[in-house]
Amino acid sequence: MRGQALVCAVLAIYYASVLLLVGLNYGFAIGTMSGLISFIPYVGAILGGALAIGVALLQKSAFDRGSPFP
Repeated sequence: MRGQALVCAVLAIYYASVLLLVGLNYGFAIGTMSGLISFIPYVGAILGGALAIGVALLQKSAFDRGSPFP
């Protein structure tokens, strides 16, 4: 059980740092949550990926010109 907790903690740090590095809003929260939920196979990765993609689609960027989203 300790090994699995260590893997979840490492994944949470990895996901959160990568999402923060690319500049995603709420990247730390999404990465931490998906890493800690990764003890359930596929659920952490799918849920984290879906949330990250959803936030990225709705996030305003410096390159955004006339986005269809408000």
